[in-house]
Amino acid sequence: MTLFSAYLPLEPLPNSVGKMRARPGVACWDGPGLRGGSRSNSVVWACNQAREKGGQGMEEVGYLIGAVLPYAALGVCLAGALYRILFWARAPKHLHWELFPYPRTTAGKLEEMIVEVLTLRSLYTYNRKLWLPSLLMHWGIYFLALWLLVLLIDLFSGNFTGALGIWGGILAGVGSLWLAFRRMGGDLKQLSSPVEYLNLLLVFLLAVVGLITGFFANTVEAREYLLGILTFSPKPPANPSFLWEILLGELFLIYLPFGRMFHFAAKYFSYHRVKWGEAD
Repeated sequence: MTLFSAYLPLEPLPNSVGKMRARPGVACWDGPGLRGGSRSNSVVWACNQAREKGGQGMEEVGYLIGAVLPYAALGVCLAGALYRILFWARAPKHLHWELFPYPRTTAGKLEEMIVEVLTLRSLYTYNRKLWLPSLLMHWGIYFLALWLLVLLIDLFSGNFTGALGIWGGILAGVGSLWLAFRRMGGDLKQLSSPVEYLNLLLVFLLAVVGLITGFFANTVEAREYLLGILTFSPKPPANPSFLWEILLGELFLIYLPFGRMFHFAAKYFSYHRVKWGEAD
């Protein structure tokens, strides 16, 4: 029984002598005199009251996580992203690098950026030990982003979409765990800060919890929940275990614009204003 699962109705307990009986959602004294009389009624009433209060509390927590916090997390993420992008855009002009050939046409610039995003070519060149696990993690994230897009527009069948999410979760989980172990050994251990392990832990938990709870595979319930959020008619997911993945996703959105994982947005400025030496 999980934290967010519903409480089961109170069941009548058979007579026994002086024992505590524990059943799903029920914990009552099972002893002499519980079969009849005012004492029996009082105990049953107390158990019912405790069960109802506990169930109501869990429902409130589920509604908070599943229907309220998504909007707060999205708001913080968008505000933080806007702040950082404006900060980079208004930063003083960086010293232009003119020491190597760089693409001057739009097609050439797009080609270089696409190759870098899909292959992590610079990491392969300068730190090959981290390249493969980082590539697996990034491709897992790409798969999950594509899964989200395909899920919302209902482009393919549920089996294809579910497989896309499952493979994304596997690649992201394996890549992040492998990358963490690589950073723990040799000289990389001295160069790795705690925040980098925090980033990898967050990616790993998002991937693994999404696989365990079936959030990536159960496309019908996941789509129904996400569309409810987008159409401003939120309600907790039909599967209570999804709340764990939703909570992690909310923490990820809040943390994203303020951490190093926001480097994907910084690449535009690092390429256009620094690496390629453009004027404005």
